Amino acid sequence: MTPWSEILLAQLQSLPFQSFQMTDIGFDAFIPENLHYNNFLESIPLFKSSDVKIHFKLDKIEPTNWNAKWESDFKPILVGDNCVIRADFHPKFNKEYELVINPKMSFGTGHHQTTFMIMEFLLNENVEGSSVLDMGCGTGILAIIASKMRAKNIDAIDNDPWCIKNSKENAVQNQCKNINVVFGNQIIKKSTSYDFILVNINRNILLDQFPSYAKALSFKGTLLISGFYIKDIPILKERAEEFGLQIVEEKEKDTWCALKLKNEKKNPKIIPQESNEVETLEEKEYEIILYNDEVNTFDHVIECLVKICDHSYIQAEQCAFIVHYSGKCGVKTGAFEELILKCNKLLEEGLSAEVV
Repeated sequence: MTPWSEILLAQLQSLPFQSFQMTDIGFDAFIPENLHYNNFLESIPLFKSSDVKIHFKLDKIEPTNWNAKWESDFKPILVGDNCVIRADFHPKFNKEYELVINPKMSFGTGHHQTTFMIMEFLLNENVEGSSVLDMGCGTGILAIIASKMRAKNIDAIDNDPWCIKNSKENAVQNQCKNINVVFGNQIIKKSTSYDFILVNINRNILLDQFPSYAKALSFKGTLLISGFYIKDIPILKERAEEFGLQIVEEKEKDTWCALKLKNEKKNPKIIPQESNEVETLEEKEYEIILYNDEVNTFDHVIECLVKICDHSYIQAEQCAFIVHYSGKCGVKTGAFEELILKCNKLLEEGLSAEVV
């Protein structure tokens, strides 16, 4: 990687990209479509520099059925001596922990370095009888191995409807009855104190959510994180220590890294403006955010808002214009349970929306 590429990669960390992949001529940067907007890269200083010329193109990646791709070349994965991850079309291995994972549209099969390292960490822990949170659960693979290691109760949270569906199916496939799969993007139980929190998410989300991890983690509880590069460790360490989370072990695989942290404070420091991050679903009023896209017509958006969100025609028309010119718009507020049903209907109509 050239020095200019390293500078650009560092500056792009300020935007909500989920991952980067090195190529022979530079790198690919991946971001959910609903977080992208026109003139997205104008905030990056390097694009305004006369010292370097940057070439890029924007491609939309259609949703992929990972199950079909997976079956074509997937091989079972051994993690340590006592754990295997396989598909339902593979023969049994008769290992102590045997996970049957069918990914469909979700991330998390154990192939990726980040998932593999968290599983290595977890297999060396005494999980029996503990409470576990799998944050950003994907296929549910980490929640499932915690269940097989006899954790008492497990919450698995993700903000992708495909992941929720896939996690539930995989939990049933693996006969894990103690996994509670929840749609959302934050910890939702104020009263819960987890013994283990497992997070395989990118650096920026980790930095943002450390306060909620510290608040939800029991004293001496364990936080296992991955989804970032070796160079990200210093900033993650500094942020974690603000909330009493101490790094006790590191793993590296290629350029990726995983960390094991312990909650060393009975009363972790919580910055006042962030103290309400962990709330119950009943206490917080949620909102459906509708995002702009290049596919749907004004008429279709207006029709969906009238039919699904109970808008008047004028209200729906105004929201459609705001979405088009501003990139997004709040279209409905209320209780989480009510909004998630409406949001799923909007998604079924081909719109881009989420509950926040």
